[in-house]
Order: sequence, then C-alpha cells, then structure tokens
Amino acid sequence: MPTVSRAFIKSGILFMVLSLITGVAVTAPESWVLPRWVGALETMHFHLFVVGWITQMIFGVALWFFPKYSREAPRGPEWVGWTSFGTLNLGLVLRAISETAYAAGGADVVWGWVMTVAAVLLFVSALLFAVAIWPRVKPRGR
Repeated sequence: MPTVSRAFIKSGILFMVLSLITGVAVTAPESWVLPRWVGALETMHFHLFVVGWITQMIFGVALWFFPKYSREAPRGPEWVGWTSFGTLNLGLVLRAISETAYAAGGADVVWGWVMTVAAVLLFVSALLFAVAIWPRVKPRGR
C-alpha cells in the first residue's frame, strides 16, 4: 500500500473515532454538556465523520486501487497526493475548531475568516485529488 494511502486511511480512522466521541457528546444528557455546545458539536461531528472519515477513506483507497498512471510513476506526481492530504487535514482541523467556536457564541469575525480559509483548503484538497485521480480513470487494458 502506498504511503500516502496509508496516511489518508489512518487519518480517516482517527477522525472516525473523534466523530464518534463528538456523537456521544451530542447525545449526552444536557447536564453533561453545556446546551450552547450541543449545536456546535453536531456540526463538528458531521464534518469529522463526512470529511474526516468517509472522504479520507475514499481518497486513500482510490489512490491505492485505481489503475496506474504510468510504470515510472504509478500514482502520478507524489506531491499532488501529499498536498491533497495536507490541505484536507489542515482544513478539517481548522474547520472543526473555528466552526465550533463560532457556533458556541464566538461570533468574532476572526472565526469567520478561519472558516473561510478552512473551506478553501478543503476545496483545494478536492481539486488536487481530482488532478491526481483523473488520468487514472481509464478503460480496462490501457
């Protein structure tokens, strides 16, 4: 298994566990979690699960299993996969922190900008993944 695929998959597993922890916190009795944090944790739970777990698993497995790019570079330029990994994880962490702070009452303009930067990083990650995988989507036998 390629190193970048292992990184995506292991990070995905980590974010799955974190999403399950936030899921438990969201459903915990109100006396355990301050009510203003429940909405913030619901949003964090969603992003950790969908982007952190599902998306990273898809990216990692696709980079591993899709047909080879070429004999010399079976997965294409390695920097593209690694940059996608880095921007996805940095964007996800920034999104989880900023969205939670913003939803919990920190309606500061700074958190809004951090959320915007996080969204751009996630977008760039998806574009880089598309660049890495597009040439590998080809008919059988080529």
